[in-house]
Amino acid sequence: MKKPDRKYKNRILVLLFSAMFIFISLSPLVPMAEVDSRLMVNSVGIDADEEGVTVTCETINGGTNEVVYGNGAMMAEALQNLNERYGRRIELGHCGLIALGSELKRDDAITVLLNILSDGMINTGCSVISASTSAREFISKAVLLTKSTGSGISGFVSFSDAQASVTIPSVLETVQALKSKSGAAALPIVGLKDKEEDKGQGSGGTQGTGVTEQSTSQNDAGSKETEIEPPSTARVFGSETYELSEEDARGFVWLLPRTKGGMVEADMETEGQTFVLRAVVEDKKTSIEPELVGGNPVITIKVDARLRFVQRYAILAEVEEGEELNALLDRMNAAYEKRIEEEVRRTAELSLTDDFLGFRTRLYRRDPSGFSAWSGDLSGAELRFDIKASVL
Repeated sequence: MKKPDRKYKNRILVLLFSAMFIFISLSPLVPMAEVDSRLMVNSVGIDADEEGVTVTCETINGGTNEVVYGNGAMMAEALQNLNERYGRRIELGHCGLIALGSELKRDDAITVLLNILSDGMINTGCSVISASTSAREFISKAVLLTKSTGSGISGFVSFSDAQASVTIPSVLETVQALKSKSGAAALPIVGLKDKEEDKGQGSGGTQGTGVTEQSTSQNDAGSKETEIEPPSTARVFGSETYELSEEDARGFVWLLPRTKGGMVEADMETEGQTFVLRAVVEDKKTSIEPELVGGNPVITIKVDARLRFVQRYAILAEVEEGEELNALLDRMNAAYEKRIEEEVRRTAELSLTDDFLGFRTRLYRRDPSGFSAWSGDLSGAELRFDIKASVL
């Protein structure tokens, strides 16, 4: 009998492997019984006080969003209470957002975030924000977000981090900042509000009903849709926990690494009148370089921003009136450099009290021996600024 040649053997092996992969693709990797016994979480809110911890989760159950919660003396007990309350085990592996309640203190934030990380329950890249209200109220409203937000609150956070000049730190970045030599972190504050009803006229001249379209689950619950209030302030977790005003937080646009895409303004004087320039942050490079000079910290902050001007018609009008284009661009660059330095200085000076920009951490990494001999007092630190702006 003639033995099969190599080509024939290879063909048989290919067919066998193809059949095996087809069989595997048709078989679930996780038994359906196990999937059905889990609570799949999109976002989680955490509140803590003297009485304990409350965990509020936004889950998907049969294609609709639901709010579930549990409480206990500590994080693990609150999660176990949630499991027992709903008869299913919580699954945080796909969670995209952690919202910390507005009353949460620094020590409580460290404890609950370390609990989650150390138990390996959540992805280290999961985003962290501070809610404008309690986390329970925030998550309850997040479930009612208007359909226009697409993937909900976690999707909006991803958009903000990439397109809206707001850096949203991960849970790992937050814990590292809180446990660093600086011992402080600043989180963007995100709020939700009821969606305004449409009170316009309907077609044919009849009065509109003023009722917005809602999902089936929202109509059943009789609840209004909600909208996101874009983050413009921040909450500092330092020696105390407090909120920065919008003016105090503007420097984050220039100081944090992933902030670009948002609209920024500057004032320019033109023939005795103030002209408001508006541009989008196209790109930027930022560095914070602290050093000890004679035992005193000197912190140099450099910002090199490239801005895309969105009022080109205004430039053309000025050029038509006789001003040279290069001279006009120089004045625009100078106006933005002045505004950037003002905003950066304001935020940096506040960080000298609660070091949420990480001055001490950077200094320790640069000069460990000098840091050990230094008192650690930032009150007498000298701030220097090197600001460049290019309007395109």
